[in-house]
Amino acid sequence: MNWCSNRLLHRITAEFTVSDSNPDVADLASRKTILKVKQPYCNHNAGDLAFGPDGYLYITVGDGGALSDPDENGQNPLSLLGTLLRLDVDSTPSSSQCTTDKCYTIPSDNPFIDDPQVLDEIWAWGLRNPWKIHFDTKDNLYIADVGEDQREEINFSKRNKVGGLNYGWKTMEGHRCYNPELDEENCVPDPALKKPIVEYKHENGRCSVTGGYVVRNKQLKTLFNQYLFGDYCTGTI
Repeated sequence: MNWCSNRLLHRITAEFTVSDSNPDVADLASRKTILKVKQPYCNHNAGDLAFGPDGYLYITVGDGGALSDPDENGQNPLSLLGTLLRLDVDSTPSSSQCTTDKCYTIPSDNPFIDDPQVLDEIWAWGLRNPWKIHFDTKDNLYIADVGEDQREEINFSKRNKVGGLNYGWKTMEGHRCYNPELDEENCVPDPALKKPIVEYKHENGRCSVTGGYVVRNKQLKTLFNQYLFGDYCTGTI
């Protein structure tokens, strides 16, 4: 199958300022490319972006696509693919930090800032297709990551938790080892990898997690403190 590998695809994060005449309209001429990441295939082009409670911009990037991460991006810390990035887009970058493909600074407390084996931008890695992230009102972070063959997962990082977590793809899919040629009973999960707080199997038509939000409104008594998410195939919440 041709996974669109012959096409030049990019995932672009851009910044716009508002129009001087209308604060509800973006000024198209003000566009600035924050980050441009080459996508080797046409799928797994997640994802989402959000400003965290620390004021930095968090961006999810899929593993690059095709089946079973053929380029091994999920466990390659020298690739931006398959990661959660943390960038400072408010500080003024130097001329060496701005190119046609990027313009930002690196927060000084990013977890791999002094590690030559990991890109400085990376906050967490080992993700497959993290379509949605959410910071709740208690500043906890939730990552909904689309699975491969059998399992979907919701990942979690507690408030004020330092970065550097490896969520496991494609060594792991959910709580289980991912290896199409290895019997699960003979596979021992790596305890160093961060396991999801929720996983569910592809049963009863389920196929693809779409992340959501934690309810903190006490008036919604039956939903209070619940994380709501949906499934792309079944449409259930």
